Amino acid sequence: MIAFPSSSKYYSNHSYSNKIKWGFIDKTGKVIVKPKYDRALDSSDGLAVILLNGKYGYINSNGEIAIKPKFEQAFSFKNGVAEVAINNKAAYINKAGKFIVKPKYTIVSHTHNKMIVVAKDNKYGFINLNGKMIAKPQYDYISSFSEGLAAIKLYNRYGYISINGNITIKPQFENASSFSNGFAGVEVNNKWGFIDTNGNMVIKPQFTFIS
Repeated sequence: MIAFPSSSKYYSNHSYSNKIKWGFIDKTGKVIVKPKYDRALDSSDGLAVILLNGKYGYINSNGEIAIKPKFEQAFSFKNGVAEVAINNKAAYINKAGKFIVKPKYTIVSHTHNKMIVVAKDNKYGFINLNGKMIAKPQYDYISSFSEGLAAIKLYNRYGYISINGNITIKPQFENASSFSNGFAGVEVNNKWGFIDTNGNMVIKPQFTFIS
């Protein structure tokens, strides 16, 4: 479904002229849900975000409430999960509306490798899409996963961690980038070089910067 405002050409009733409401159309332009929500996003993964009376929830492709509005913020579903906020804490829910990451974190971030990075007390860890804690919040930084590895920062040094939560390349670098085509840039003594996924230095640190 595609969200549209009450001022749109798809809706001729302008009784909401003083305050725009949102509804949904299908790909042919047929109105599925008349404008009645305070805000709406296009459907994703079969559900669409709606705002009603100051709370966010989700409706299904039939326009029925699938997850009742109760969140302070809500984002579109991806891979069967969605980020929400409740009581000023970030969380993740599944399509049944159940928490897979409970609302107790200050930051949550869905990575491309189906992991959810979480932050608590300025420390980062990650959880899988089943809600299992893979790495407890203990790192000063975690990047997105790339080629099965993510850069981490611990005790002011960078290394790499696997999607299983194992540190595969111990923190030893001044800075580190994500892996691409089997290589990642790392900084040693203010010079950048490249390592492979086993942590072997394949190009010695010699560059002042890398792109």
